[in-house]
Amino acid sequence: MALHNYDELSDMHIDALREIGNIGSGNAASSLAMMLSDQIDISVPVVRILDYEQVMEELGGPEQMIVGLLLCLDGDVNGMIMFLLHQNFANTLLASLIGEADVGGTVDEMSEYINFADQWKDAAGNCYGIGYMGNAQGVLYNKKVFADAGVTSLPKTPDEFIAALQAIKDNTDAIPLYTNYAAGWTMGGAWDGYLGAITNGDETWLNQKFIHEAEPFKDHGDGTRSDRGRLHHN
Repeated sequence: MALHNYDELSDMHIDALREIGNIGSGNAASSLAMMLSDQIDISVPVVRILDYEQVMEELGGPEQMIVGLLLCLDGDVNGMIMFLLHQNFANTLLASLIGEADVGGTVDEMSEYINFADQWKDAAGNCYGIGYMGNAQGVLYNKKVFADAGVTSLPKTPDEFIAALQAIKDNTDAIPLYTNYAAGWTMGGAWDGYLGAITNGDETWLNQKFIHEAEPFKDHGDGTRSDRGRLHHN
């Protein structure tokens, strides 16, 4: 029988959910014990059906700092599981795993442990988040083809880049530009990313300087004009 709301949950349903939680937490505790080389004790899970606002109050209120891990389920069972930890417990757990007593720190401190720490910088210079991945965009070029085409220096603006491609087309048999047309980001988002370091040599320009300019979308006269985030070549 399909359930349409939580009010339809019977005692049998609650017991089933409790058993699922018991199995999951038991397996997690066993894995954690192996990682820590220590004994982990757990209690029998308690199942409570709460509204969103009630969950916040149970955890200490909306201002309480909580560490959360969101797991998405897809396949025969679709849904989400959010695993919540109090910050003190998360600090203790991480200290046991990696030998660090505190989580977070300044950008300079966190740069010793993670890449792209400066992308998560607050006004006080602290790193307020840890990215789970990094995306470094760029262009690969053939030095010999550039030399054969008479391109003696790397392009520094979109206009210079287009001119270099034209020289390759006119003076060599090489294909001037190859990209993956099957994916939309290669013809859109990638060129937005090139608006930063690749077009002006300043790796801090796009994320740290562009947003503070009085006229961020003005025409610089070198093909780097951005209109609503899209890079245009005149």
